Amino acid sequence: MEKFDSENKSPESIQEILNERARLEKLLKEKFTKSVAIMFTDIKGSTEFFEKYGDLAGREMINKHNTILFPIIEGRGKIVKTIGDAMMAYFDDPEGAVETAIEMQKALQEYNRTVTKRDEIHIRIGINYGTGIVEEREDGTLDVYGDVVNTAARVEAGGGKKADQILISRSVYEAVRNSEKILCRYYGSIEAKGKAEPLDIYRIVWDPEQEEVLAGTPTRSSGASEVSPGAASEVFISYSSKDREKVMGFAQRLRAVGVSVWIDQRDISGATLWGQEIVEAIEKCKVLLLMASRSSISSPNVVKEVVLASERNKHILPLHLEPIEIPKTLRYPLAGIQHIELFREDQEATLRTVLRSLIRLGVKVEESPETRHKPRPSCTLIVAREENQLRVVAYEIAEYDYKTVQQHETCTVTDVELAALSQNIMNVLAETKAGEKVSKEKLIKLRNAGRSLYDKLLTSEAKRLLHTTQAKDLTLVLDDPLIQIPWELVYDGEQFFCQKFNMGRIISTSQTVLNAKARSVGRPLKMLILANPTGDLPAAHEEGLKILGALEKEDAENDLISARLEESSLKALDILKNLHNFDMVHYAGHADYDDTNPSHSGWLMKDEKLKASSIVEIGKKHVLPSLVFANSCASGRTEEWKVDPRFGERIFGMASAFLLAGVQHYIGTFWEVLDQPSSDFALRFYQELLEGKPVGEAVREARMSLISKYGEETIVWASYVLYGNPSFRYLSPAHEKAGTEKEPVETDPVRGVKDITLPEPALPKVRWKKEKLVPILLGLGVLLGLMAYRFWSPPFIEKKESALYEQAYQELRSHNLEKAQALFEALVDAGKENPGPGYEGLAGVYYEKKDYAKALEFAEKALEKNPESAYALALKGDILLEKGDIDEAVKMYKQAIQFKKGAPWQLAMVRNRLGRTLAAQGSAEEALKQYDQAISLDPSYSEVYSNKGVLLGNLDRVEEAVQVYRRAVELNPKDTLAQVLLKHMQQRQNETTDPERQKRIDALIDDLAQRYRAGKFVSTGSQGEMDPWTSKPMVLALMPFEVKGAISTRAGEEELLTLQLTDLLQETGRVLVVERRILENLLQELKLGSSELADPTTGLKLGRILGARLISTGTITRRAGAGLVNLRLVETETTAIKGALSEKWEREDLLEGAAKALAQKITEKIKKEYPLRGLIALADDESSVVINIGARQGVTSGTIMKMIKEGTPITSAGKILGAEKEDLGLLEITSVEENFSRGKVLKRTQGIEKGMKVEEVAG
Repeated sequence: MEKFDSENKSPESIQEILNERARLEKLLKEKFTKSVAIMFTDIKGSTEFFEKYGDLAGREMINKHNTILFPIIEGRGKIVKTIGDAMMAYFDDPEGAVETAIEMQKALQEYNRTVTKRDEIHIRIGINYGTGIVEEREDGTLDVYGDVVNTAARVEAGGGKKADQILISRSVYEAVRNSEKILCRYYGSIEAKGKAEPLDIYRIVWDPEQEEVLAGTPTRSSGASEVSPGAASEVFISYSSKDREKVMGFAQRLRAVGVSVWIDQRDISGATLWGQEIVEAIEKCKVLLLMASRSSISSPNVVKEVVLASERNKHILPLHLEPIEIPKTLRYPLAGIQHIELFREDQEATLRTVLRSLIRLGVKVEESPETRHKPRPSCTLIVAREENQLRVVAYEIAEYDYKTVQQHETCTVTDVELAALSQNIMNVLAETKAGEKVSKEKLIKLRNAGRSLYDKLLTSEAKRLLHTTQAKDLTLVLDDPLIQIPWELVYDGEQFFCQKFNMGRIISTSQTVLNAKARSVGRPLKMLILANPTGDLPAAHEEGLKILGALEKEDAENDLISARLEESSLKALDILKNLHNFDMVHYAGHADYDDTNPSHSGWLMKDEKLKASSIVEIGKKHVLPSLVFANSCASGRTEEWKVDPRFGERIFGMASAFLLAGVQHYIGTFWEVLDQPSSDFALRFYQELLEGKPVGEAVREARMSLISKYGEETIVWASYVLYGNPSFRYLSPAHEKAGTEKEPVETDPVRGVKDITLPEPALPKVRWKKEKLVPILLGLGVLLGLMAYRFWSPPFIEKKESALYEQAYQELRSHNLEKAQALFEALVDAGKENPGPGYEGLAGVYYEKKDYAKALEFAEKALEKNPESAYALALKGDILLEKGDIDEAVKMYKQAIQFKKGAPWQLAMVRNRLGRTLAAQGSAEEALKQYDQAISLDPSYSEVYSNKGVLLGNLDRVEEAVQVYRRAVELNPKDTLAQVLLKHMQQRQNETTDPERQKRIDALIDDLAQRYRAGKFVSTGSQGEMDPWTSKPMVLALMPFEVKGAISTRAGEEELLTLQLTDLLQETGRVLVVERRILENLLQELKLGSSELADPTTGLKLGRILGARLISTGTITRRAGAGLVNLRLVETETTAIKGALSEKWEREDLLEGAAKALAQKITEKIKKEYPLRGLIALADDESSVVINIGARQGVTSGTIMKMIKEGTPITSAGKILGAEKEDLGLLEITSVEENFSRGKVLKRTQGIEKGMKVEEVAG
């Protein structure tokens, strides 16, 4: 055979052909083969739609589908092709593909809410992950080939006819199963053509409305398994409303061990409530529990429920609440069924019997009846004052149990003795100066004084119970004359009561409580932190910052509490206006207690004292916060609460004022507290509260932590007192569903009854004497008394309705949508002649709820009644803007400004909206005119100043921008966007006043621009370097975001995100971010706009010119008031994508939190992809070393690094692929300098030498 000539175009021998084939396969694998996630989508019912409505309507539907979904996909992926109503897309990573799919389904769900049933679009999505051949063409298009594509198509088809689904293959499931954002459920298995084994597919639970529990076990079949629409409650409880208290407690005990319970919590007295919901619940349950009592067996509804369960062949388990005889109406369905008596004394044994019965009937119980924990017991101590005697009731109950009768005892104590006993305690404390520890002798005197309280105030039965009980919760129900006694410091010979028990006080008084309605609370709790309002307490300022930081850190993932810190900028009047908007208040500052006149007591603010009298007045109008923590001097003191018919003239101290005004829990201090211990106490308290601990336990844990840290002699621990039910939890345990509201606290800290009667179940409920009730205050106080946003009465509604109108809009602006809706509906009813204002408000409520169809409906109704309503027209414009139709929105705003009917703030809002949209269209001067007119209509409208500032900044009118930003911040100090943009604009202003700095920047820009045009790029990798191992500083260039979707009504969101990311990343010390002004000036010099930056190669070139190892490119997509940022981290040297990240926010005011979360993700990704590496530069001994990297490279104290040794190189075909690494030990960095660090050796396996390699340990 003729020898092959390498110059020939083709090989001629078999061996040569095989060699060439192997070379080509290798080339294909290296250049085109990669791991990819492939997505297929299909529109449900599209064929029928085309047939029914025609080709044009069908094509319009597909176009709308593409308009909605294409921008979302392009944020993190690429569209490969469309085939009719089907689409194929490509992603670099499976998690990004799944998160994109979720966004797609949610976008369509949002769209479907705004259109008719005919125009709804429903899709099914299938995703697979694996290796494919990716062909990227010169025109920017691409295609993907291989089994990964075929399998993705089969996964999508596996959903059958079901729409609104996201189905994934097992490979995708394995990749995303540990994601905190993604919930997967096994869906079934399908027979796939060409596959030897069936494919397991999984379903993504993307909508909270979807059931998260699948019933039954799917089986293998030719198609996807059908799953039940939802898992029903296994136990249905049938009961009479007269037995509610007993039944609800029992239901709670069942739920505590994992039993799925359905119970109607409404009054089941009317036949109208016995309907479809109950029928469906009985049909889906396994067991009906009949809570049999004289009331229930005579209830027609209960009888119907039992008969229905019998007809449906459901198991029936009768539980007798009392001895009864079964009536004729129930004898047939209950024939032959044994009952269980719940009225037996051993409640725990009875519960175990019930649980065993349920298990035998097929009910799932998470905790074994034999091993389940005992319910949490609690003690109640009731002390009433009767002349020279104390009447004392003490008893212990288990959780969910109840008592019907308890014995009381009496002991004789005169008023003089009571005063002396309390004074003995105070005398000991008064002998100690602020900041000093008490001596051992004084601590003994304190114990002796506490022992005297124990001996004199408690009866023998109370002492016996409190000495032997295993309960930790102790509720003190006290008559008001006994409140000045320091019960927390009662000493039983072993411990002070506040160290032994989780204590809480409940006050029994005949004085009218201002607000009988307890505040409902739910996640996230809203908290106000008032720290150092007078500006002269640095420690209080630090306390506020620590609490805020701790809450944000503890609550990073759980959305339990939303805290806001206010300092010296807030005035007393501002606090009073907004106090009712918070669930909790923490005060760290001066408390001024007036011994002679408690009504003059108060918290010191910047401008004046926040007096007790003001709290009482605001309590007449509003439901106050549920918990108030006053971490200040004398904040917990109160004088004796005497009965006084002249209620308006008799005002009490701060603790009394809050409690009588309806606060459920009040934590205060009796005497001066030390700065650091008191701060530690508060931090520990909130940490315990966030973990779901009851309030009393959180207080006690905080006390004990102070004792552990500072010793018992630092008596700050003794200063704190809790008013309120100590067993109440503000945050549910982790296994309960987030976001559900708790019922109002059953036991108020102030009881409206003077005489103590026999105790009711668990804790005495609040009762008020009939003559003291003020039904008008309770029924109408909220409606008529809330602070108006502005004191203005619209000309088109009656004066008597203006307060209701203003209050409703206040609730709407505070995003209390349910309250606002109820008030606007009331306004519609009140204005029968002109319901237009109510319709306007309802349109606003539904707009905020993102139900645009409803918003549009009510806006049209408002315009029918008042065709010149500027506000209703503006809302129509807002809806168009959210749908991305900016041109039509402008037309609507221009129509709205022709009319003058409306409040000044409404007319100003219309001008602001028009200015914002005109600015987005490029009509800057016209936009500025609209902004100025908005300001003239409402000079206190902060948002318009902020929007104007953004536009002025874009026009390089820096001085003017600074002025309007300042005004925006003055009007709304809480506006983060305005604050950040003001700071940035001030930096730009400073540059113009520093010619030398500006000259250096100009020279740098010129040099960078010349190098860019000449293609002289900086190498950012480690190739060719003398020391390729040692880490270099991580420089990141944040490229401008591309904005897609609807524009925000607030200008500057993308700028805010970039600025905050820059600051947050710089603060980590791990990342150096290219200065934003340098990048902006360079882009301006090179005349690179958004279209040029859309080309990935442009960003990479810029990054290399700037010496950045990484660049970030990304998009911000807005839709329905929410936002989504997608960001990629790309290595400039290799063009490899090192991370695809995303974060979303539901409302504009939540963008700051999204920036923090995204910055954390970027930092974590960089740490994972680029662990710090260095060399040992000095090893003086075997216990400490110096390494050659420091703060400049991102090293921080506490960093753990491993010492490694590289073994024999691993080679293939003469190429070094890498080397085995041997761990030689660990070291911890103890101090950091700019270019080096010191560390201590934690462990080692051999001697330490200079030049040894070290590498950061992940995590």
